[in-house]
Amino acid sequence: MYKSSVFRTISLTLFLFCAIIGFTLQGCDHPSPCETVGCPPNSECVITASGVASCECKPGYVKEGDTCRYVPCSIYECYNDGICYVDSLDVPHCQCPPEYVGIRCERYNECYGNPCGAHGTCELDSLYNARCNCEPGYIGSDCHPDLCIGVVCQYVNTSCNEGVCKCNTGYEGDTCGILIRNKFLGTYNAIDSCVTPPNFVVTITAADSIDQFYINNFYNKGVNAKVKAKVTPVINPSSTVLTFNVASQAVGNIIVAGLAQGYINTAQTTINLQYQSSISSSIDSCRVVLIKQ
Repeated sequence: MYKSSVFRTISLTLFLFCAIIGFTLQGCDHPSPCETVGCPPNSECVITASGVASCECKPGYVKEGDTCRYVPCSIYECYNDGICYVDSLDVPHCQCPPEYVGIRCERYNECYGNPCGAHGTCELDSLYNARCNCEPGYIGSDCHPDLCIGVVCQYVNTSCNEGVCKCNTGYEGDTCGILIRNKFLGTYNAIDSCVTPPNFVVTITAADSIDQFYINNFYNKGVNAKVKAKVTPVINPSSTVLTFNVASQAVGNIIVAGLAQGYINTAQTTINLQYQSSISSSIDSCRVVLIKQ
């Protein structure tokens, strides 16, 4: 009994091996069971582990009676609870739930839930990115009211953002109509800690750039002795302090060393400037106060 069981196991193993290689080796002279099985179209014969020949439908086909019917959705996967269906040409497609899009429902629908609000419609581009088409008077990714309607910003290329004018360099104010440099212009009585005598008169005039000005008679060296100063951009529109800086430059035999910094007071009547003067190898820290006449 035992020998018979072992023999059957060995025979089955040899048979399956021969079936895999096609009965081409010596000792594989038994015909394949599939040679006597006629499978219907769109199916193929396979040999089970017990050595029995069986017809199985090819991928995309489902057994229906003695035939294999083409069912594209059996191999066409739809993601995120999408439902597969076929058109009149038996081409499979996915019907997606509202919150998903894509050929296989693989992308989240960015328009789901109406992100554009009550004053806009959402649409998807070819890459499924959302875009809001807002009604007139509404802007942004959520079609909120355009606060810039009625706001007139002055000067070319000045733009409005959320109801506030974004000023070009050198300008300030609600409508960007104020030239910051003009607040420094005028005639001043100077008191300079590095000049003897310390008292003299300077004038401040406009330079070529709209955010720069000249301090004339600097260091009491005459009307042709001038340094160029540059107004610091206004970062905080609510700030009442206007600052400026003076880069290294020569004034006669005096060199304004390093980067000097100053400011004008809120009343725009007094200017303070800290700077370093260099004569030969000597460097002095200086302070000049300008009081408007």
